[in-house]
Amino acid sequence: MILSFIMEKDDFSVSKKFIVISLIFTIYKLFLAYQLDLTPDEAYYWEFSRRLDLSYYDHPPMVGYMIFISRLIFGDTNFGVRIFSCLTTLLVSYLIYILGKKLAGENAGLGATFIFQSSASGMAIGFIMTPDTPLSLFWALGIILALKVYQTDRPVWWILLGATVGAGGLAKYNMIFFGFGVLLVLFSFSDLRNKLLSRNIVVSLIFVFLFLLPVFIWNAQNDWISFKFQLNHGFKSTNRAMIHNIGEFIGGQMATVGPVVFCLSVFYIVSSLLNGYKNRNIFLFSMGGFAFPILVFFFYSGLNSKVEANWPQMAYLTGIPLAATYIFQNPISWKRVILCVLPTSFIGILASIHVQTLILPVRPDYDISSRLHGWQEMGKMIREAVEKLDNPFVIVQGNTLTSLTGFYGKIDKDRIVEIHLKNNWKFWCRNFSLPIGANAVYIDENNWSCLNEQIPFFEKKGNASVCEIFYAGKKLRTINITPLINHKGGFAPKPQQ
Repeated sequence: MILSFIMEKDDFSVSKKFIVISLIFTIYKLFLAYQLDLTPDEAYYWEFSRRLDLSYYDHPPMVGYMIFISRLIFGDTNFGVRIFSCLTTLLVSYLIYILGKKLAGENAGLGATFIFQSSASGMAIGFIMTPDTPLSLFWALGIILALKVYQTDRPVWWILLGATVGAGGLAKYNMIFFGFGVLLVLFSFSDLRNKLLSRNIVVSLIFVFLFLLPVFIWNAQNDWISFKFQLNHGFKSTNRAMIHNIGEFIGGQMATVGPVVFCLSVFYIVSSLLNGYKNRNIFLFSMGGFAFPILVFFFYSGLNSKVEANWPQMAYLTGIPLAATYIFQNPISWKRVILCVLPTSFIGILASIHVQTLILPVRPDYDISSRLHGWQEMGKMIREAVEKLDNPFVIVQGNTLTSLTGFYGKIDKDRIVEIHLKNNWKFWCRNFSLPIGANAVYIDENNWSCLNEQIPFFEKKGNASVCEIFYAGKKLRTINITPLINHKGGFAPKPQQ
């Protein structure tokens, strides 16, 4: 008999060791969330939350909705942006625990939890709020629900699965690969293929569509620009050699989950598909099936284009539990555990220390950790400049710098504009108009500026303030804050040529 009771009640119980591991990492990530400034991307998603819409230029709306809810409790603070990231990671680690336990027992579940929580990927997603935060939650919930769908034809599981996949699609378009994983399993087993023609799958797809309806409506109103952007963004080729692209892809994956865990995850994803199909084991096949489509797609895409390290990360929600079945198999070999897990934890913990201290000898302009420092200092200087001009408009050069200015400068959303109308700013500022006689503050980074192009539209330029941001003895960036007095007319934000 192919089908068995895939997830039993005991699979969802937890041990004290799991609670201890999860609490230690969660408390640490809450500390990081509180201590470190927002990344530029987080500030950008915060703008989503104060400009609520059905969808956005480059992402679906879920991340903005989640930040909006948490802001109601914690306000416009680091916690107000990040708290859901900390809590979501705790729920995802629970899923990884029960999957590892189901595959190979308690030790595998605990080991999978530790690997996930201590990896660079787990560290980052544990306190930095991005669309991957809600995506990981709905992907994780979808795994459990899909397993129930394979087991039973009860409509409730199909409805919940459809709603979860739809909600995941509201988080990030990558959720489509989860759907491909579900279909891969249904097509691969004769006992499941009849579900493809059932009324239940139609109902499930209806719920997917209902959840995604806001995205379709927004795109239909805006020339399907979000879908066009993602297709161009994901398939944009580079002039680099293929070996360079592949090396960057593999290097990024090894850095995020560890070199040994990455290799074991890929190996066991493939072997679970082969062995699961050969032995008619739906659970084992599914563990590979949920990861295989997204991993293969981005590997293929990485042959000719740049693939960001986080794009295939959902594959490891099942890849890590599968790897843990080897690492923590009974009897446990601590030599094997150390050789496999130590590189992952070392990279993850070192990265978390570096983002706080910038201790590694990396140039700031090459160091992504530098983006978590100095914005509060910048915000203080911006507020001082704004107060001198009695609530002027704020003109900022740079997509994410505009969002950081809004957050740390505490600028009202109707009084800030991105000069080149990049990304969502082309929608948020399309009706922006600077009144005659209005004062403005122009903000740009020192390494590039279009300030001189804007000065003729004003009666005079005030004395600029230079905000040099240092941290841990390193100069991270220079921000120029320039008052522009008495708008004469003619200023308008324009897309950069």
